[in-house]
Amino acid sequence: SGGDGRYLVFSAVQGRYQHLFRSNTDGSEVRQLSFGNSMEVDSSISHDGKWVAYASTAHTGAGYATTLWKVPIDGGEPIALKRKDCEMPHFSPDDKFISCVEAQKTIHILSPDGTLFRSFPALPRATLSFGARWTPDGKAVTYIVDNNAEISNVWMQPVDGGPAKRLTDFTSGSIYHFAYSLDGTRLFLARGQQIRDAVLITSSDSKRK
Repeated sequence: SGGDGRYLVFSAVQGRYQHLFRSNTDGSEVRQLSFGNSMEVDSSISHDGKWVAYASTAHTGAGYATTLWKVPIDGGEPIALKRKDCEMPHFSPDDKFISCVEAQKTIHILSPDGTLFRSFPALPRATLSFGARWTPDGKAVTYIVDNNAEISNVWMQPVDGGPAKRLTDFTSGSIYHFAYSLDGTRLFLARGQQIRDAVLITSSDSKRK
């Protein structure tokens, strides 16, 4: 969900492929948005509710290629953005920029037509599996960084080129996901403790057989 709060956009399997669909928030009026011999999973709705940006991955014969697109929220002809191998797009609050992530290591800031505006290397041990989310004021993008194997925090990268800054200050636990509320007043976090030990249990009865 996102944008102006009127719609949900989700991905569903269609035969051998996976495409994007739009529905009302109550699940009614489902409409397919993406088509073809490709896979579309991650997407973002613009804050004015008019566009959906998404990454599309297709087999090229020599491997797989990912391209960035946007399509009207009501469906129609998709528009190719000028960036390849960039995934997990997110619209800025004013819809003037789109963030995306390349190779889980680099954050790109694009104009609405895909022209590159700025790029930033992600911090070591960054988690970018759901992209770099914008702060409510649109001045930075945010993502998770693992301080060590069991502690993670949200960091923000100012889009003006300043150094990355830590947004949260947890001293224990892992962050698995986060999102801002639609009005930008709250930051929701999914946190927990990682369990790494495994114990092998064998039956005494089986040993006697």
